[in-house]
Amino acid sequence: MISSILYYILYSSVFLVYGMGLNRLITLHESFGSLMLTCAKTLISATCTVSLAYLIIRYILVPVQLAELYPFIVVSIYVCISIVIEVFASIGINDSISELTIPLVSIILAVNEAHGLTHILVVVSACIVSFYVLELMIYSVRLRVESYASRSGIGIYTVLLVSLAVIVIALCSWNISWLTLLQE
Repeated sequence: MISSILYYILYSSVFLVYGMGLNRLITLHESFGSLMLTCAKTLISATCTVSLAYLIIRYILVPVQLAELYPFIVVSIYVCISIVIEVFASIGINDSISELTIPLVSIILAVNEAHGLTHILVVVSACIVSFYVLELMIYSVRLRVESYASRSGIGIYTVLLVSLAVIVIALCSWNISWLTLLQE
């Protein structure tokens, strides 16, 4: 279970490997408190969606051989749960279209790759936590870069994209097959 958590948080981060949500990652203008509220809301709605979707897919769609409809089911359940959480909790977080892609991509990945309910919950939670950890890292890089970027003429978004590339290389560099040639 720990290996799955580390795999989906670090090495196979959906957002670094596939590039989903990079626009949201780079254009962050939220405070730390609202970021944590958004993370909590996203985690709650994604885990509830995955639990309900897993039961519907396994016990309703698969027996009647309609498993191909699961993306529609997942999106419908997520939108309903997200609206219910927004109404009853009145957190005051306005979801934009770009923020809907983060949990939906994580949920669909979890449903596709996991093999049980607990594994699905671990995968979706790890993917979402991975995004918000990356968001905090990029936020700290942004604060550091904004002080000298205007003086040097380098654009902030350029430095943020280069920082993301360095993070991807650092996380994925240990899995390079040509390093085994150096051992011989």
